[in-house]
Amino acid sequence: MSGTIRHIHSVPYRLAECIIQAACLLILLSLRGYAGGPRYVAGSTFFNSGTMGTPIVWAQGAITYYTDQGDLSPVLLHSAADSFVSSAFTQWTSTPTAAVSAMLGGQLAEDVNGSNVTVNSDGSISMPSDILPAAVATPVAVVYDQDGSVTDALLGQGAGSASSCFSNAAFGGPDSFSADAHIVHGLIVLNGNCLQSASQEPDVEYRLVRVIGRIFGLDWSQTNINVLTGKPAAVAADFTGFTIMHGSDPTFCTPISSCFPNASQPKMDDQATLSRLYPITSQNIAEFTGKQIFSAATARIHGSVYFTGPNGSPGQPMQGVNVIARWIDPSTGQPSKTHVAASVSGFLFSGNAGNSATGFSDASGTPFSQFGSTDSSVEGFFDLAGLQIPNNGTSAQYQLTVEAVDPLWSTQLRPYGPLQVHPSGTAQPILVNVNLGQDVEQDIVMQASARGAPAPGSATT
Repeated sequence: MSGTIRHIHSVPYRLAECIIQAACLLILLSLRGYAGGPRYVAGSTFFNSGTMGTPIVWAQGAITYYTDQGDLSPVLLHSAADSFVSSAFTQWTSTPTAAVSAMLGGQLAEDVNGSNVTVNSDGSISMPSDILPAAVATPVAVVYDQDGSVTDALLGQGAGSASSCFSNAAFGGPDSFSADAHIVHGLIVLNGNCLQSASQEPDVEYRLVRVIGRIFGLDWSQTNINVLTGKPAAVAADFTGFTIMHGSDPTFCTPISSCFPNASQPKMDDQATLSRLYPITSQNIAEFTGKQIFSAATARIHGSVYFTGPNGSPGQPMQGVNVIARWIDPSTGQPSKTHVAASVSGFLFSGNAGNSATGFSDASGTPFSQFGSTDSSVEGFFDLAGLQIPNNGTSAQYQLTVEAVDPLWSTQLRPYGPLQVHPSGTAQPILVNVNLGQDVEQDIVMQASARGAPAPGSATT
């Protein structure tokens, strides 16, 4: 059995833009996401009433994946490839405060290859039915593209070649959602041309772990951006705290170990984000032996970012500001580069509602209203739950700072990606005292920011 999808265009890290079908919502690596947290947030259409503003995740945090019947490469035959994939999933499922699991459910019904994944004359792609978005009985399909032909079909001719491994060694993401705001299917493709020797395994593992982060529903994030910009020059601690879910990599980072030590290991920011989406609670901890209740084992700082209002009071909520939390090392009094987490303000809010001039749907016809809340109470909201207190401490200080989402290295971070905006105004660092299990509210008012002016003849701004 096979099915067909429409081929849109080839872009590294994504298969196609959105296609709406009667039976399912196909979002193969779409551009829409919400930075520093969930990649997808339910909007006011398609999803059930009452789910608007809800991060879209796997039910119970449980993923069952099915692997290709074929081999991945000469150095990773089928069983070895299965172990390779299992190890990559473990990088996420071992997060001590995250209620997530991943289980190999079996094999797909076929060896997925260039003979059954083909581009038709009209640009559509024929694929085996058990890897299509509607194949919810095989919730995550893992394709071992031994010769790169599947990658060529999905991303464009040449994308599966060995020369394209930096971008296309591993790619995929969620491709189907249920109306109750859950991910119900995803696809991962591993390019065998990028695993012709054992020395290539660490690079492909790194890229696979990032793809699995997307499969779990994580968006890109931005911590220690100086690792990429060089301003200021990065030191070892910057790399230790550098989120694995950063938006993009420098092309000279081959092998990846030449740029990032322990590249495949999720950092504090990654663990916090995963745990916010899938928290260990008193209700589910019995199912996760050896793990810790998220809210008790960490601290949370949350709040909203605002424009300056009258007399310096909070005004309009400000969306798209990267809020950074850094642990203050009591031995030095300095903010840590290692224990750092980020959240983009307004990540639950719709970044693009459309208008009568530009339309209310994206290029694939997906309504902008399908993703992101329209509730103004979350327009500037940020959430930094999951802050760890090092050295078995029970209390700490964290420093809050704000920064722009980098328009070069973090292009796709939502809510505004791919066109980032610079925050209006400035904010001085804020010190916040926290204890394990504590939830602290701390708003941020951007000083000297733009202010709304009454429109002529109107009470609105």
